[in-house]
Amino acid sequence: MPHLSFPRPLNRALQDIGSNGFLHAITVAIIGLVLLILAAFIVIFMNVNRIAERWQADIRIVAYVKEGVDQDRIRVLHQRIKGFYGVNEAVFISADEALVRLRSQMRNQAGVLDGLKENPLPASFEISLNPVFHDRKSIEGLAAQVRETEDIGDVQYGKAWLNLFLDFFAFFKTAGFITGGLLLLVAIYIVSNTIKLTLFARKDELEIMQLVGATRYFIKLPFYIQGILQGLAGALISLATLYVLFSVFVSRLCCADLPFTPFRVWFLSKEMMGMVVLLGVLTGWVGSYLSLRKFLRAWI
Repeated sequence: MPHLSFPRPLNRALQDIGSNGFLHAITVAIIGLVLLILAAFIVIFMNVNRIAERWQADIRIVAYVKEGVDQDRIRVLHQRIKGFYGVNEAVFISADEALVRLRSQMRNQAGVLDGLKENPLPASFEISLNPVFHDRKSIEGLAAQVRETEDIGDVQYGKAWLNLFLDFFAFFKTAGFITGGLLLLVAIYIVSNTIKLTLFARKDELEIMQLVGATRYFIKLPFYIQGILQGLAGALISLATLYVLFSVFVSRLCCADLPFTPFRVWFLSKEMMGMVVLLGVLTGWVGSYLSLRKFLRAWI
């Protein structure tokens, strides 16, 4: 069987990994776990962001017309609302139409409305927004403008739910970035300490290499390769694990009897997967760099 030959620095790095296999395996596992958590956060963030965008795109401002407003004033009011900046469409819903809608939504419980002597529902305008007009400030500004319009009694658009959702989303994003940064620091620390242990084990050999004229680059390169290989292996393991978990989740989501229509769940794009791999490689390289800078400075 032919013997595989690698460049000497790579061969030295592979020998060190093989001689301390358990330690390097633990390091790879920790890097993989950290990157798995980060990649999972990216997937969750990306899908929640898509849901938020879709939900905000479906937001409607409902403006209730005061009682006693005649049809001529309603037509003028309709045109005025349609002219507000950010309004895509304004649909007038009469009191009778509103009651029909309510009966349709209540279905089996619609019988409770039969005892009503008069229609308690007001006429209203359902206002849809332009696609680029869905941030919190714009929605609140338009709602206030409609509320101040003559003949409008009240305005609703789910302000409390909108604010709660957007605040939670902002907190989730901030917490994710902070947690991800701390986890990366932990991974770099683990890589650095793994390389340090290898350096301690080879201290005498490194000093001899220095005495016989080995360059700094020649001595350091195998350790950089170790860190890079650890980071690369951890990144690939994290992506493979995440894909398996993602596939299981999607299959169960599709088979579940949900009270709402299942939405499409997105996995990482090729570019994002490449970024995770690059992040793993950089984590390994930085860990190696930090350990080499501290421990080889006195020897080399």
